[in-house]
Amino acid sequence: MSRSDRLYLEDIKTSCEKVVQYVEGTTYEQFVADRKTLDAVAHNLVIIGEAVNHLPERIIEGNPDVEWHRIIGLRNLVVHGYFGMDDEIIWDVTQKHVPRLLLHVEEILAGI
Repeated sequence: MSRSDRLYLEDIKTSCEKVVQYVEGTTYEQFVADRKTLDAVAHNLVIIGEAVNHLPERIIEGNPDVEWHRIIGLRNLVVHGYFGMDDEIIWDVTQKHVPRLLLHVEEILAGI
């Protein structure tokens, strides 16, 4: 049985919300010192990338403002190069990209 597009989008939304919550009120120094939080963020970035990888082309092409392929690329980096992850890149993703993705996904969900 295949999952619906809505479920994948909800997975992305939930994981984005978790990442935002995990880093809220945290400095970069606190983030990298707290390996549990860094691991939790990395895990949710993998979930986001995996869910994006299952979205149909109509959603990808219909929302060109979202960097879908970069999201999948980040997922691959975390999964396959975990020990080589750059904490600064992960931090930047949590601060800039995840909140924007959350807004986009909420808009997409509101439209379907």
